[in-house]
Amino acid sequence: VKPSSITYGINPIGSTGTSEAAIRADVKAIFAAFVAANVDPSGAVWLMPTSVALSLSLVVNALGQPAFPNITMNGGTFFGLPVVTAESAGFVSDASPTEKSVILCKPSEILVADDGQVTIDTSSEASVQMDTAPTNPVVAATVLISAFQQNLLFIRAERFVNWKRARDASVQMLGNVNW
Repeated sequence: VKPSSITYGINPIGSTGTSEAAIRADVKAIFAAFVAANVDPSGAVWLMPTSVALSLSLVVNALGQPAFPNITMNGGTFFGLPVVTAESAGFVSDASPTEKSVILCKPSEILVADDGQVTIDTSSEASVQMDTAPTNPVVAATVLISAFQQNLLFIRAERFVNWKRARDASVQMLGNVNW
């Protein structure tokens, strides 16, 4: 919510398909967006879901050889740039949980504000919901755990970090990727 994702407000480039030629066309389109905005793609990184990286590693050319031999589900390189994988990296929204995206971003163009401070608070008098799907607002059926009654000490650590794109064009996204 705040700060928003580095892809917030970026209009994705539509993926053109799943063949090797379509993947190359998609990569050409995302690089073209960088170049058209006068953003040097050197130093950029790919961010993609693990499942998409795995699919890329399985693509073969007409001779049956790996089309992209330097990528695995753990990362590697893709078109000469490092790949960072995490299944949540290309998650678009709750409204379309199967739609995935591939992001090309230049980390040096992401501005980060971090004072390095961590605030730690403790309480032996708080009550919390220990549930993976907590109710908000609390209803009659909500089970609260009291730190006082259980002889517990709750610890809360907070660190405030903020980020923003220096230039919007330094982050590009391929949408609806089914590679």
